[in-house]
Amino acid sequence: MYKAFGQEDLQAQVDFLEWVEVRGINGGLYYLSVQTMSIAIVMIDICGYSRLIDRDALGTARRVLQLRHQILEPFARAHRGTVVDSSGDNTMLAFHRADDALGCAFAVQQVHDHSDRAMAARDLLQLHIGISAGQVLLIDGSFYGRPVNIAARLAALTEPNAIYLCEATLDQIDPHIVMQAESLGEQLLRNMEPVQAYRLTGTWASRAVASRMICRD
Repeated sequence: MYKAFGQEDLQAQVDFLEWVEVRGINGGLYYLSVQTMSIAIVMIDICGYSRLIDRDALGTARRVLQLRHQILEPFARAHRGTVVDSSGDNTMLAFHRADDALGCAFAVQQVHDHSDRAMAARDLLQLHIGISAGQVLLIDGSFYGRPVNIAARLAALTEPNAIYLCEATLDQIDPHIVMQAESLGEQLLRNMEPVQAYRLTGTWASRAVASRMICRD
């Protein structure tokens, strides 16, 4: 069970707070807090996970857990974020800033690619990474909202070891960040309106004076 996102400074990030009444299966009533906040979501899943599990369930599960505990969790913390949900091959990270989300995703991509090269090709854990930012609801420890859905849909679209992000995320990146992103045009996402998407294609660095290299055409 992962800790609540940003518990130490959550109140400073909440845009709106209310309580909702929920009726339980036995007819009783209980209340849940609904917190509205603006965050960036990174969704990570593993290419061909079902195939890997079918071939070697224990070995695959071990490598997934190592990835989560040795790379995803510490890298999220290092970029001022946290793992907020995980199930099977899916892991969701949350950050207060889009800069931190993208920086973490790039670092994970680079370190994981380097550490996984020693594996046999058929056993590689290749990652799909999708990023979205915007306003979400935090209810009973879980996130809901369009940014969560977009990040998941973008991750499903990526080729192995690629990072896709939506335009809303790109617009929130500090202009002093050096990065390269290629426009993918409008992408049709399942059960959603089309979203302008980009692929992170090159370097990522935070510098005091720099300009982004982005092709929006």
